[in-house]
Amino acid sequence: MLPGLSYVKLGAIAAASAALFAGGWKVEGWRATDALDTEKAAHARDVKALQDDWQAKLNAAHALLTQAIAERDAQRQANATAREDAANAYTKQIAQLKAAAGAAAADADRVRRDLASAEAAGRAARGGSSVQQGGQAAAGSPACSGSGAAICGLLSRTIDLATRCADAAGTQHAAVVEAVASWPR
Repeated sequence: MLPGLSYVKLGAIAAASAALFAGGWKVEGWRATDALDTEKAAHARDVKALQDDWQAKLNAAHALLTQAIAERDAQRQANATAREDAANAYTKQIAQLKAAAGAAAADADRVRRDLASAEAAGRAARGGSSVQQGGQAAAGSPACSGSGAAICGLLSRTIDLATRCADAAGTQHAAVVEAVASWPR
């Protein structure tokens, strides 16, 4: 045998063996690639499922947050409306109390003026002496004797009534002023 021929055969055998070995590797690689592709697809499905699950959780949390914000804003609006209504009621009540205090002060001033004029009229009727306090006319005094006694008694009762009215108006005025002063600002 020729040494070249055996090398050729040997080369052919080696090439055939290499081809068979390489083909087996390739077949084994195809098998590994198919398993890897299957595993990749399963992994992709798992990742997609996790992403969908987390997105659903995020959407639910976002919906809860949006609802909580809406409820908070509605509560703030209700509180603002209630606060505004309370402020308006407070302002109205203060205006009413101030008007009542002004009316009471005007009534008290009018009663005081009427009392002062009644006292002056009583002094003039008795000849310049002051009228006795407490609603009692001195029936025995010279200014209230005779026909003037009835007038002195009437003036005395009028002065007593005017004094009591002035005291009542002053008390009412003081109560209104105290109520206005103690009202929260």
